[in-house]
Amino acid sequence: SSRILKRVNLDPTQVQTPFIPKLAEALMMPEAELRSAIERKLSRKAGRKNLVIKKNLQLTDPILENIANLKKIKLSICTNKSVQNKLSLIDKALAFSQLKESEATYKTVEICKKRRIEGVRLQADTRRYYPKSASLAPLLGRVNHDKQGVSGIEAEFNTTLTGENGITQLSFNQDSQGSYFNPLTVNQLKHGQNITLTIDANIQFHAYTAIKESVEFH
Repeated sequence: SSRILKRVNLDPTQVQTPFIPKLAEALMMPEAELRSAIERKLSRKAGRKNLVIKKNLQLTDPILENIANLKKIKLSICTNKSVQNKLSLIDKALAFSQLKESEATYKTVEICKKRRIEGVRLQADTRRYYPKSASLAPLLGRVNHDKQGVSGIEAEFNTTLTGENGITQLSFNQDSQGSYFNPLTVNQLKHGQNITLTIDANIQFHAYTAIKESVEFH
């Protein structure tokens, strides 16, 4: 990763002597330099409580935050090897956009809810299900990320199938206390409707299969 300039804040009164070598190794600075900085800070009666170390580090911000908090877990080992292992995981995570959505299993959802992981938002979503999807896909078409039809019957009858969102304007008193009052419906909610096709699914399946086999044969 690129070299960055970062501040690492430590309370010198809580930095135990056996911990200094591991901390110096993680900070990629000479042990003597770290010891000297701690001793200088302890010898001063005035000034800030925290020891501020400025160093060009080849570590990413999440790891630096962990290093700054090592004093809280006392003699926990933080070697270059363990740091690099964590860095590889962070590099993989950074390959995904912050806005990129992904599917999660029920187990993952429960873990996220229990641990309240910051930056992870859980949202239930609906998904189209097409029986005999291979043979019906060219006819039915598909929907985009926002569930709007973009081809086939999905696009042709998009307004009928999706309906229309409703908007209700609510008012409340200045201190946000009590119930809402004088609700005003700006746009009436319209539910999506079902449509019935006259196309026989079995005939469509056999026609699709015959055409596919003919194309593959020739």
